[in-house]
Amino acid sequence: MKKIVIVTLILILSIGLVGCHRLSKEESDPSDNAKTQEEHSTEENKSSDDQDISLEPDTKIPDHVFEKTSVRHVQISEKTIKKDIKTYSNIDKKINDTMNTYKMKLYSNQKLSNTEANKLKKLVQLENENDTNFAQYIQNNQMPNNDYVIYTDKISRYISTANRIEQKSLEISLKSDDDTSIFNDIEQVNKDQDIVNDQEKQDIANFLEDKNIKTETFNEDSNHIDID
Repeated sequence: MKKIVIVTLILILSIGLVGCHRLSKEESDPSDNAKTQEEHSTEENKSSDDQDISLEPDTKIPDHVFEKTSVRHVQISEKTIKKDIKTYSNIDKKINDTMNTYKMKLYSNQKLSNTEANKLKKLVQLENENDTNFAQYIQNNQMPNNDYVIYTDKISRYISTANRIEQKSLEISLKSDDDTSIFNDIEQVNKDQDIVNDQEKQDIANFLEDKNIKTETFNEDSNHIDID
């Protein structure tokens, strides 16, 4: 359950680490010996989270999202909806892959430059547009059969909810540790996790396999929405 574990850790760490970090500074031994030991330990055991995360200056933002909102009241063929599911989910994966370095930099208490912050904001916007467009598309058109009615909705709700969890986690990580609104955010995330769970993910994966729809998002080797 990689994605949910990561998000859960982010939620816990975002609340606790700032306070713990401040406390450790106040209670640390100021002696030279303690400092020497700490510096030696830091050099020997410095984790990837403590290291500077460099972003490529030419990091590219995906240039499109799922765009079929103008298609309405149409009988969608099975061939078409298979392609649409793959397109939607693979665009989602591409957007998330691009966002990951920005997120990890923030979670590592590093600041984004104005350019980086604007890129991350744009990526969140694209992610939301991708989710909204696909949801409207499947609602406004007739699916090939009832299986696709059920599972396109499941896929849409699962991916969009997973994205909302990550976005909310990012918001939490940027809030101060004494911001009481964090608890409301956590409550919302807990509700969303009722949708993004092992059973639902496996149910969707089984459907996609049965229909021979291969997506990067639900590939078992994918880090995005891989909750095993």
